[in-house]
Amino acid sequence: MKDTRAEISIDLGSKKRAMAIHEALKPETKYSAGPRSKVGIRSVGRNLIVTMHARDVVALRAAMNSYLRWIASSVDLTQIVDQARPKHLERT
Repeated sequence: MKDTRAEISIDLGSKKRAMAIHEALKPETKYSAGPRSKVGIRSVGRNLIVTMHARDVVALRAAMNSYLRWIASSVDLTQIVDQARPKHLERT
């Protein structure tokens, strides 16, 4: 079967959030979870871009599901932190 590839761009609403989630997930890209896929991640402005290469569709789907879940969890966490932060401590 042919190699498969996917690229996902997610608008996270702010450059700060995109950079924070990028830094949080970057260590996960250094070592593949398995030999069948490789993932790269970068932030461009307020967008997070995830590029995935896999040997087959099953491996691509597994990698995609993992990263999308991690990104969704990170977004939820940053929103909770933003809501809990007292207004006088917010940086401009």
